[in-house]
Amino acid sequence: MPARGRRASPGVWNRSAVQSACEPGLVVLDITAADEATAVAGQAELERWWATSGTAPVRRVPGRPGVSVRVSADLRRPGTGCDGAPS
Repeated sequence: MPARGRRASPGVWNRSAVQSACEPGLVVLDITAADEATAVAGQAELERWWATSGTAPVRRVPGRPGVSVRVSADLRRPGTGCDGAPS
């Protein structure tokens, strides 16, 4: 994992994503938001619908606006929402 504020090379991110989503039903999502609060809210909403990797560290890239976060989800397993399935 890259140090906070440093960007990993695209190859590292892509290899990591492929390893995390190595079978049907698994996905890796990169969330980009204007601020940390919005990125964390996006992760929380995904958690309501599907089993996820949980709250991930928010990354800032110097010279770029906004923040990003990477989260893995298992679309086969329900999350923490009321009925556990998207409507």
